[in-house]
Amino acid sequence: MPATLDFELSHPAFVDRDQQITLNKAMDDDDGNPVWVGHFLTVPTGRFYAVLKAGDDWRVSGEWQGEANLMLRAGGAGDDAD
Repeated sequence: MPATLDFELSHPAFVDRDQQITLNKAMDDDDGNPVWVGHFLTVPTGRFYAVLKAGDDWRVSGEWQGEANLMLRAGGAGDDAD
């Protein structure tokens, strides 16, 4: 398990609203599932593209609009190319 994960929120129209935080490995939950923690100083509002990644090893992505839960899907290195 990586000690840290990168969580990025990219605004689809305004790059100055992009945010990134580092999530740090914490104690596993009661069921033994791994947990990472981090926080925003201010929770962003609006629509964002979300990426959770462990360096260049893997990443998952999704779209976030301030919901309490976020569904992410696996992404490959070729997903960024058009």
